[in-house]
Amino acid sequence: YLLNEMAAGDFTVRTKSEESYVGSFHNILISMRKLKSRLSETLQQIDTSADQVNSGGGQVSSGAQALAQGATEQASSVEELAATIKEISYKIDATAEHAKTAKAENVQSHEMINVCSQYMSDLMKAMGAINDKSKEIGKVIKTIEDISFQTNILALNAAVEAARAGSAGKGFAVVADEVQGLATKSSMAAQDITKLIRNSMSLVEQGTALSADTTQTLAAGVAGAARATELVERIASSAADQAEALSQLTQGMEQISNVVQTNAETAEKSSQSAQELYGRAEELKNSVQ
Repeated sequence: YLLNEMAAGDFTVRTKSEESYVGSFHNILISMRKLKSRLSETLQQIDTSADQVNSGGGQVSSGAQALAQGATEQASSVEELAATIKEISYKIDATAEHAKTAKAENVQSHEMINVCSQYMSDLMKAMGAINDKSKEIGKVIKTIEDISFQTNILALNAAVEAARAGSAGKGFAVVADEVQGLATKSSMAAQDITKLIRNSMSLVEQGTALSADTTQTLAAGVAGAARATELVERIASSAADQAEALSQLTQGMEQISNVVQTNAETAEKSSQSAQELYGRAEELKNSVQ
């Protein structure tokens, strides 16, 4: 009866005829009681361990599911961030390319401004030479005016002497009149030329002043173009550095994305394993019960 009840899983059974176990049979009763007690204790320990495994499996399963969900969300966020960084990288690359183009165009403009500045310098030299030559022409005109004045005086003197000579000096008087007329025309022409030269000199002076102002403006433009070129070079260099840094950051984000995806997959597998462990613990507990 005792063995049949224990075989059926009842370890609380008690003998109904303890007085029948006499002599050597009493040792059998004691052994069965020890066996029942030992098996009962062992099953209680297994039941307690099953409870602990069950509880731990549930916690691990919940944690693994939360970890898997968080890893999936992180993977999604990392992918979005990587896409954003790639877009920024493309824009910075375009900015760097534009900066290079602007740098080349700015250098070309700077060279053209330098050429214009050289032309203005040559023009200033030419204007100065024209001004010097105009002054020399003015001196020549003054000499012509002096010669005309002296010739006119000589013609007057000749006319006076011809008048004194009477009829004998008529021919000489005609020549004196012609000389006086030529001297007068020379004087008038010299005066006209003097006016023209003065007007030309005035225009030359105005042109020189304008050329000087233009030269100063061009010099300022050259300095500004040089500063702009330097700034564009710095911008181009910074854009290139930023593009390189973003390229490295993009590679790093791709690596992080791969790691996060791997973590998500691992967490998912851990969640499945924990769920399976939880199920096995339930089966063990049911078997122990």
